[in-house]
Amino acid sequence: MKTRVHTSIIVLCAVLLSLPISSAYTAEKNAATDAKGHNCLFIGHSFFIPVAPVFKDFAQKAGIDDHSQQTVFSGGASGAPGSLWQNPQKRTRIQGVLNTGKVDLLGMTYYNRSNSSLGDYRQWIDYALKQNPQTQFFIGLAWGRIVNKERKRRDLKEYTASGHAYHEATHRSIVLKLRELYPDNRILCCYYGMASGELRKRFNAGELKKTKQLVGQASSVYRDGMGHAGEILKSVSALVWLSTIYDIEPSEVDLQLKDDAEDPIPIATAVIANEAKHNAGSL
Repeated sequence: MKTRVHTSIIVLCAVLLSLPISSAYTAEKNAATDAKGHNCLFIGHSFFIPVAPVFKDFAQKAGIDDHSQQTVFSGGASGAPGSLWQNPQKRTRIQGVLNTGKVDLLGMTYYNRSNSSLGDYRQWIDYALKQNPQTQFFIGLAWGRIVNKERKRRDLKEYTASGHAYHEATHRSIVLKLRELYPDNRILCCYYGMASGELRKRFNAGELKKTKQLVGQASSVYRDGMGHAGEILKSVSALVWLSTIYDIEPSEVDLQLKDDAEDPIPIATAVIANEAKHNAGSL
C-alpha cells in the first residue's frame, strides 16, 4: 500500500513540475503567432510590389492567419507616391480601397525627390487617416538599378555606399519628419534594398552555393540586367518586411525550402541587424 502511495506522489510531482516548463515552451513556440494580422494595401513600382506576395506567404507561414493585403502596381517613377497621386486612374483605384475603412496598414515606396517628397507622402497619409484614423504606415526603401546611365554594371562598393547614403537621407528628411507630424500613428520604415548589395557581395565571395548566376534567371539574384529581383532577393526582402511590420525574426519562419533554393534567412538576418537602428522611435 505504501509503495502505491509513494508511486502516486512521485508521478503527481513529476506532472506538476512539468507544467511550468510545458507552458513556457508553448508560449515561446507560439510567440510568433501572437501578432495581429493587418489588412494591408501596398502601392508602388517593380522593385517594391513583387516583394508583397512573398511577404504574404511568409506571414502565413509565421502563423499570422488573419493577414490580408491588396496591391496597386505602376512601373518605375510612376509608382512613386507623388506620381500615383497625380494619376487619376491609379489614384481612384487606391482611394477606392482606402474608402472601405478596412485598411489598417498602407505601404508605400520611394523613387526620387521629385515624386517622393514629404508632401507626397502626406497626401496619402492624410487621405488614409480620414478613412481609418488608426491606420499604420510602412515606407519600404528599395535597392537601386544595378547598371549606370551607360548601361554598365555599377561597382559594388559605389553601389553599396550610394544606397546607404540614400537610405540615411530619406530616413532623415522623410521618415523622422512624418513621425513628428503624426505622433499618434505608427510610421514604419525599412531599407530592405540593402539585401541587393549584401547578396552581390556574397555571390562575389562564392558564399551563395545554390545561386549559379548573378543575373538572368528567376533563380538568380536579379532576373534581368536592370536589377529586377530574382527569387532570393524577393525572399530576403520579404523577411525584412516581416521583421519590420510584425516583429518576427527570419529564424522564426518555417520557409519549407526546396533542395535547390538558396536559404534567405542568414542574409535577411544580417540586413535586419545592419538597418535596425533606423526603426528607432516608431510607435
